[in-house]
Amino acid sequence: MKRQNHKAIVWLRVCVLAMFCPAFLWRCATVMNLEGGPIDTLPPVIVSMLPDNFTTNFTARKIYVTFDEFVQLKDQQKEFFTSPQMKKKPQLSIRGRGILIQIKDTLKENTTYALNFGSAVRDNNEGNPLYSMRYVFSTGPEVDSMVVSGYTADSYTADSVAKSFICFFPADSVEDVPEYDSTMFKYQPAVIARAETNGIFIAQNLKPIPYRVYAFEDKNNNQIYEPSVDQVGFLTGTLLLSSMLQKNGFRIVIQLKVLVRMLLMSYWILWTILY
Repeated sequence: MKRQNHKAIVWLRVCVLAMFCPAFLWRCATVMNLEGGPIDTLPPVIVSMLPDNFTTNFTARKIYVTFDEFVQLKDQQKEFFTSPQMKKKPQLSIRGRGILIQIKDTLKENTTYALNFGSAVRDNNEGNPLYSMRYVFSTGPEVDSMVVSGYTADSYTADSVAKSFICFFPADSVEDVPEYDSTMFKYQPAVIARAETNGIFIAQNLKPIPYRVYAFEDKNNNQIYEPSVDQVGFLTGTLLLSSMLQKNGFRIVIQLKVLVRMLLMSYWILWTILY
């Protein structure tokens, strides 16, 4: 009798453990938090471009840029622009670990184009931006390679003007009007650059020819000069890049403080010319 009672007690204990053990293990599993690694702070890295960057005699209609991780596009309407400006902007879309760029406009002959992404390209997880990504190609046999750097600042306050656009017009393609200047309305610039938040800009892929240079503040972030909203400035006369070349490769620095007025608004423009 005692032996039977002992067996019953043992079986009772086994049944109780069987009932409560899964609940106990599930409770333990839910209170444990998994810890991940350090937060990713690095921007995506370009693995390849097809066709290659700086391709000449370009005829493709699609460009594919591959990265080392999945990416996203943010504020592309504000950040992405082309130089020179295209009537129809290229279409950007995410494809796998890359970006597909579809050319929608008819390209001009013997012209160097630059697709500027600003900070639109970011990694998919943390949103780390890849700053100043550019894709450059030429529809002719060579890529224009001259560079001009400088900054734009408000002539009244001397503060830098962030995200302003700098436009370069070949001097022989526009009329020279000493008083009211309508160049910004009548012509399209051959080269466009954009200043950073500190007002500093780098204009690339210029030809060694004279340019007339303008700058405007894009307050509405629509990449269009609006006279009633945007401040504007222009460099009086022409910028003679060909006369500033030095065969010995020394750095050339020219500082011009020119007070310019147009529509009762103005800029100070300090130019630094690099070769």
